[in-house]
Amino acid sequence: MSEVLIDLRRNVVPISVKVVVLALFFLIVATVASFATSVSSAISSAFSEETEVDLFGVVDTLTDPDAFYAFRQSTRSIQQLGAFYDGLNTSDDLTLLSAFDQQIPVQDFRGGDEFDPGYGNELSLTDEYVDATSGSVVEDVRAMQMNRQALEFYDIEVASGTSIDWGTVDYPGGKVPVLLGSAYEGVYQVGERLSGSLYLRPMEFEVVGILRQGSAMFYKGEMNTYLDSAMIVPYPESLTEIGSLDQEFLGILSFAMINADVASGGGTGFDGVADELRQISMRTGFEDYSLIGVPTYLIQFGLMRQLIVDNRGLLVVVLALLAGGVACAGTFVSLHLRARRRPAASVLWTLGWSFPRIVRLQRRLWMVEYVAVGALFALGLPLLPGVGPGAFLATLALMVVWFVVDGLVQHRLLVGAVFAVPGGRS
Repeated sequence: MSEVLIDLRRNVVPISVKVVVLALFFLIVATVASFATSVSSAISSAFSEETEVDLFGVVDTLTDPDAFYAFRQSTRSIQQLGAFYDGLNTSDDLTLLSAFDQQIPVQDFRGGDEFDPGYGNELSLTDEYVDATSGSVVEDVRAMQMNRQALEFYDIEVASGTSIDWGTVDYPGGKVPVLLGSAYEGVYQVGERLSGSLYLRPMEFEVVGILRQGSAMFYKGEMNTYLDSAMIVPYPESLTEIGSLDQEFLGILSFAMINADVASGGGTGFDGVADELRQISMRTGFEDYSLIGVPTYLIQFGLMRQLIVDNRGLLVVVLALLAGGVACAGTFVSLHLRARRRPAASVLWTLGWSFPRIVRLQRRLWMVEYVAVGALFALGLPLLPGVGPGAFLATLALMVVWFVVDGLVQHRLLVGAVFAVPGGRS
């Protein structure tokens, strides 16, 4: 042990340089590996060629306020609108992606400004106010209402808890399960209930899950509308099945749900989608709609997928160059250490130490270096953003391989140092 301490005192600077360089290298590898894993997952799912679709928008044409008001006062018209939505939502050829970012007033809200609908944009932040319907003090929070197909299409998944059980979505009863964005972690827990309202109708929202960090969706021309600070409120699966709701609420909700996107694959095209909507319209009697193209989605989709693929290749090249540079630096430091340790090894050899004994001593010195690298890596790992188990294990495997190769190189250098002693034992 005394020999190890003496060596550490004599060579603390080169050993420290080697340890820091290797630890930083492995931390970079862990970060890149984590990014590469997420990129591969994104390319194989959300950005795979199979998921590229034609996207169109469905909007109502009731732009005249009087006509809009008259429509909402007609029970028959609202029923036709509900049947039209249900026909689209259950179509075998189209995928209805219904989503709307109506803010939700919540009583006794525990979150900060980052959950305000105006946070981070041109809108002003809202203060607490007294809700005219309930008389309670509420605060508006950012929310996104969506149907089941939108939640699945945009691959919105939970990090904890469970996803939406659509059988428990009870608008007539005023009880709706919700998902909270990752920023809510530590603010609300799974199982808690929030009292609020949607379109002035009192609701009880039960938190059933917390979203994965970075969950996003295409919304109003933006490829990535992030949901980290949003409350995800599920739409009812059918509008015709909740016809018992009061006319005012049902009318507002129906128009919010029908103004949606429609995805189609297999080269259906605009004419095919328009024909499908026309047939549903003829069956249900709702005709006040228009179909528009959404080319922004396809353009941004292609650009983002290519950007991810290009950056993945660039990262591999950068990491390979970095590994080569670290290997050269490590070899240089090892040669420097060999030169500094050579006199001591030569003296031990001359004094009669056997070569295996000298090797055992040197191995203890190398193990000190490797343990120090591992300890520094472990200290830095919690500071990295979201390194998954796969990336950690891959980095750990590379670290073990690196130590083995480094040990073999140092052993080879040791052989040259000991047996090149002038006048040493034969």
